[in-house]
Amino acid sequence: MAVEIIPKPKGRKKIKVSLIAIGYYLSVSLFIGVLLAYFSFYLFENNLNKRLGELSNLIAQKETREAKDLENRIFDFKDKLEDFAKLLEARKKSSQFFAFFGPLSHKRAFFSRLDLDIGGSKAELRGQTESLKTFREQMLIFAQENLIKETDLSALSIERGADNKGGVTFGLNLLLNPQIFK
Repeated sequence: MAVEIIPKPKGRKKIKVSLIAIGYYLSVSLFIGVLLAYFSFYLFENNLNKRLGELSNLIAQKETREAKDLENRIFDFKDKLEDFAKLLEARKKSSQFFAFFGPLSHKRAFFSRLDLDIGGSKAELRGQTESLKTFREQMLIFAQENLIKETDLSALSIERGADNKGGVTFGLNLLLNPQIFK
């Protein structure tokens, strides 16, 4: 017979582990891990917010009064440039009216006042002619133009001087086609 130096156990003890127990310990450890991660992220966020506030205060302290004045001046210039662009656009539209109106003026008619409403496509004119015949010719020129929708006479005054020559002073309201201003 053989001599055994290390005795062999006669039977191993089997540990019974059920699936429910494994699931329980796994879910408890997962829950603890999630809680630890939540609190670590919470602390990390608070530290970042605190540091961000410190940096914002540092930047605010570094801004000088001169930088703020310079920023205000830059915004003022920006506003002026935008206003100037609007003025240029309005000027461009009104200059188109004058290019349209020039050829329609009778050579013996003198216009002393013009109120132009680009948005409403209206023009209010005040003027003089040397005779009623010249005034009538001017009205016919306006009536024949397709881009003038309507011509209203708002004032008319006929004057006779000592030399039996007179003039006609008139006021007209023109309703224009908006195509003139495009």
